[in-house]
Order: sequence, then C-alpha cells, then structure tokens
Amino acid sequence: MDTITTKRSKLQLLVAFSFLVYLSICGITLVYVFRESAIRALNDLKFDNGRELANVVAGIFLIFLSFYPVYVFFQNAPIIRVDTVTIRFNNDSYQWSDVMSIVLTGKQPYKSFMKTQYTEGAKFVFKTGRTRYLFDSNYSNSWQVKLFIQKVVLEKSTYTGIAKDTGTAGITDESSYRIFKGNPLTSGMFIYIWCITGGLAYGLYSIGPNLFADVLLGMFLLFLVVLQAFVTHYFIVSEDMLVVRSYILFWRNDVYKLSNIKEAVIGSRKNTLRIITKDLKSKLYPASTLSSAMWDKLREHLESVGISVRDESSN
Repeated sequence: MDTITTKRSKLQLLVAFSFLVYLSICGITLVYVFRESAIRALNDLKFDNGRELANVVAGIFLIFLSFYPVYVFFQNAPIIRVDTVTIRFNNDSYQWSDVMSIVLTGKQPYKSFMKTQYTEGAKFVFKTGRTRYLFDSNYSNSWQVKLFIQKVVLEKSTYTGIAKDTGTAGITDESSYRIFKGNPLTSGMFIYIWCITGGLAYGLYSIGPNLFADVLLGMFLLFLVVLQAFVTHYFIVSEDMLVVRSYILFWRNDVYKLSNIKEAVIGSRKNTLRIITKDLKSKLYPASTLSSAMWDKLREHLESVGISVRDESSN
C-alpha cells in the first residue's frame, strides 16, 4: 500500500530558527549594554531614568519571544501520512470514510502569535466535527500529498507520482510578451524598511560607540537586504509562458507554461502572486514594487490568456 509522508520545509525551519537567533541576539545585546546601569538603579532604588531598566526588561522579553516562531511552526506542521485508507496527523489517525469534505486549495486559518492569519493550504473536515489543515508553505512536498489525495481519494484513480513538466525554456518571441513591474526604489516597502533602519541606527549610536551595537546594526542591515531580495519579484507574460524574475536575485528565472497553470492567486494586500500548477505544486512570489493598478492589469491579462485568477484583494 502506497504511503506518502510530508517533509517539513527546510526554508520555513530556517526562517523560524533565524528569528530565534536574531531576536535572541537583540535581547542579549540590550541586556548586555544596559545591565550595569540597570543594576545600579535597582541597588540604589533610584528610577529617575527608567530607560536602562526598561531596555533590560525588553531584552529579556525578546529572548523568551525568540522561541515562539519555532513553536508556532511545529504546531502548524505536524507530520502527515496518507495512504489509500487513512490520513494521519502525527499520532492522530483518521479513515478516509470519516472525512466529510476535502478542499485542496484556498486560504486556511494559520494560528500564530495572538491572531489568526490565512495562508494557502488544504482543509479536511471530519464527521466528528474536527477540522485539520495542511499548509503548503510548511512542507516541501505538500503538492505530492495533495496530488495523491486528488487522484486516489477524490478521483478514485491511480497515483503515479510523476509531476507534470512546468517548462524550462525562456520566452522566445519577445514581440508578444508583457512585463508587469514597478520601481523598487520608490516602493512603499523599500521606504518603510529603510526608515526603520535609520531609526534603529540613530537609537543605537545615541548610546555611543559600542561593538555589540555595531554587530546588531550590521545583522539587521543584512536581514533587510535578504528581505528586499525576496519581496521584489516581477512578471513577464508571453503567449505561452509566465516568467518570474527578481530585481536583486537577477539570475533567478522561474518559467511556467500557461497550459500547466491551474490557478494564480493575488494576495489580499496586492503584494504577492501564488502560482498553483496542475500537479498542485504551489509557489508564492512577493512583489511589493507593483502598484495596485499594475496588479489589476496583471489580473486582466492573465484572465485574457485563459488563466483562472483568484483575487483575494477583492474579498
């Protein structure tokens, strides 16, 4: 009996542990820089200027908070195993005959810190009234599990395990493509994160020269450069291809055949495009440089070439 098991995403794990390390370093730095003045204030019971003590408390809070992203990830990424008879979430096992409904695509509630976000995934509603989820971004092979469910459970056919070709050739007829992009230097995201950087730099250097402050600022700048690289995609559409490129990671060239795209999803804030192929592979492309009007043009063009578009910004 064929069994498909999810594999947790190494990228998501890296992100979670990166936040753990980053927040821990921030917290330890704050505690280290202000520890002596805070101890003196506690010993003398003088709190005329409580900034030092507040910074130490904030540092301790950041250290504890740093573990939360890892906890949230593992809470929302159980090991899922599926076969022709059952679906298992860690140690919880369910018969397919006990499932009332299955939804393989769409936004599902993702519980995180003090709020619920919505992200792409599958939903399983059982006769007991319980609902379980499979979130695409938490697994490197979520498409494989969902394709197995679609073929074996929903369509009652055979699962081959062979993914359809998404195409690797670039655009050949340059006279028939359209480019959907914006200016990364004038985008709201660019201005916002560099204003934060300026504020952090001013705050750190206001306490005077300090090696730990310099290291903290350097790490934050590196983090922002990496962030910019992953949120500045743009799109090129030809008669038969959709190409995704990045301003900073200029060597990236993700190519999709239009005939193999099941659905394109525009995010609720009009800053991401998710491509879902017919083999249920799913990939998210943040594109913060595109204006609202440019997103509308992209949606209209994709629909004009026969692509189903789910525009969550209109909900």
